[in-house]
Amino acid sequence: MQGKLPKFLLVAAVLVGLVAPATAEPVSSPSPSASPAASNVKILLALKPRLVFTGQTYKITGRIRLTSGISASASPSTSPDISAVPSVSPTSSGTPAPKYLPVKLQQLVGYKWMHVLSAKVAKKGSWSFTLVAPPQRTYQTLRIVYGKNFSRQFDVRTTPLPAIAVSGPGARISGVDISRWQHSILPIDFRQMARSGVGFVFIKGSDGDLSDDEITRSYAITDSKAVKAAGIYAGYYHFARVPRSNARATVIASAQKQAKQAQARLAELGGYDGQTLPYVLDIESAPKTSTDASITLWTTTWLENMYQATGRRSIVYSYRYFLANKFLTDGATKSYLRKHALWLAHPGNPGNPNLIPGKSDSGVGCYVSAWTLADCTALWSFWQYTSRGDRELYGIPWSPKSGTPCPTKAKYCSPDVKQSRKHLDLNVFNGSVLDLAALVEGTWIQATKPDTTPSPSPSPNPTPTP
Repeated sequence: MQGKLPKFLLVAAVLVGLVAPATAEPVSSPSPSASPAASNVKILLALKPRLVFTGQTYKITGRIRLTSGISASASPSTSPDISAVPSVSPTSSGTPAPKYLPVKLQQLVGYKWMHVLSAKVAKKGSWSFTLVAPPQRTYQTLRIVYGKNFSRQFDVRTTPLPAIAVSGPGARISGVDISRWQHSILPIDFRQMARSGVGFVFIKGSDGDLSDDEITRSYAITDSKAVKAAGIYAGYYHFARVPRSNARATVIASAQKQAKQAQARLAELGGYDGQTLPYVLDIESAPKTSTDASITLWTTTWLENMYQATGRRSIVYSYRYFLANKFLTDGATKSYLRKHALWLAHPGNPGNPNLIPGKSDSGVGCYVSAWTLADCTALWSFWQYTSRGDRELYGIPWSPKSGTPCPTKAKYCSPDVKQSRKHLDLNVFNGSVLDLAALVEGTWIQATKPDTTPSPSPSPNPTPTP
């Protein structure tokens, strides 16, 4: 990166209270002394999203677990019980499969539990509801009912999708990343940036070098407010400074210190406020004396500290050669890193279907990293494809060559800026508006992908400067 170098439409009638539900029962609190029979039925929830987006199709899934001494169709005393889904052993040979009651989904409306949907329970006790989120912002309190047993209530929030255009190259959402090197005596017009179709802006938020960080902070505070005011998602990146020492204690202390620095900056910039992407670790350089083990330890320590402090997985930014040659390649390391979204620097045109992010440009050799798939492509979420974006298009002031006047129709040209027109990092997002919103809301999860066997990598790319 140029660090110098951005259905539950339960039933509409139930939601608005226009039609009486099929069944209703008054709110009841769990009995403090449930009968012994109640422990024989457990309602286990496997998937229950906390947040969905308007119009999104999603699932609530789980399992009915029966213990000895009760038939599947019995109706024991009320007793809420909810936990993670354990492994389920198959029925013993010769034992007939139990016959289950239907499982029901209920919503709390006012002071009553209203029946919404019923679903059959499969032979091994599994059940599933497929729902569509309503078209408006709302908040539902739900529970699952089996016979007279019910789960603890849980909440599902529905929020609108942002009005983001999918107008970038390759029919993808476009974005930019900026730092102090896009600033001058004239302000950036972020509303023009939004009009140009930009859906996200990564802002340099912090730097492991405290002198650079002091400069970074002032621009990050100003840009963060302006980006969000323009209706664009904001993201921040930390420029990593890996220590020269390979001593384990030194490496860990450095990573922890810089993680706390990023945490403090995130809080200062408003935290995860529904407009902010996960904090990025920009790890693109290290001292020549640093070993792969030290770079890996520093990176994973920083990432885990951020996760423990914020509850969200950070994004990792780097370029192909660094990812393929500077990290350990054991299964545990690759599995851990793959939990994080990848922002990959790879020059090229996203509109070219023959250009695959993560592959070598010549087609010879393979850049193998934690995010590499079996076909040698990369499991990327963001793609930084050029550092020569047109600043005029995105509302960023620029200057013509010395002695050359500004074009007549150029709105953001000024001889006083002293920065060239083609000096801006451009990016695209690999997913839908819903996927991008999931990253912002903290509900995004990296899909599990297969490992590959490392093969020789091509020659290194030049490392960008911060």
